[in-house]
Parts: sequence; C-alpha cells; structure tokens
Amino acid sequence: MSIPTLRYYEDIGLLPAVRRDTSSGHRRYSADAVQLIESLANLRAVGMSIEEMRTYLALREGATRRRLRSESFFGRTPKR
Repeated sequence: MSIPTLRYYEDIGLLPAVRRDTSSGHRRYSADAVQLIESLANLRAVGMSIEEMRTYLALREGATRRRLRSESFFGRTPKR
C-alpha cells in the first residue's frame, strides 16, 4: 500500500492514529495496525469501496466485542 494511501486512510479514520517516532517523525505501526492495513489492502483488491470497508470494519469490531464479552461472561480465555 502506498504512503499516500496510508495517510489518506488515517485521515478519514479507516486507520487509527499512528504513533510517531519522536526523533524522525516517521510512523511506527504496531502489529495490530499492520494486520489491519493488510486487511484493508485485501478488501480494496477485491473492489470494496471506502464505505463498504467502513461497514466491514464496524461489523468486525462489533463481533470482536461480542466474543470478548461472551468469553468474559463464561470465564473462557481465547484459544490461539
């Protein structure tokens, strides 16, 4: 993914604000952010629009929250 695309996705809120190196100002992406970037690149590659990607991410986030609440309620820890 190009640098302008990464900046654009951050500007429009598809990517959360990214930590910057204090000495150089370069963006430092966490492992979670890199995984999200890979997901967005794949969604774009199959032709999803920005709005469709927003919807997908919102649905994914909601599913994650529901799973975590369920695991907490039942006292389970995720299997990895």
